[in-house]
Amino acid sequence: MARRQQRRQQLGGAQIAALYDLPTGRRDLVRHYTLSASDRAAVRRCRGDHN
Repeated sequence: MARRQQRRQQLGGAQIAALYDLPTGRRDLVRHYTLSASDRAAVRRCRGDHN
């Protein structure tokens, strides 16, 4: 019977929490969830009738 290799923990608990916790402050919300002008331009370039 083959033994499974144990997974290594790459991130600590605090690092995982920081990764998955949603921002709550207005500044962070705007920074993370607002598209910049260059982001919007990239969307326009890739958008077509097939979308």
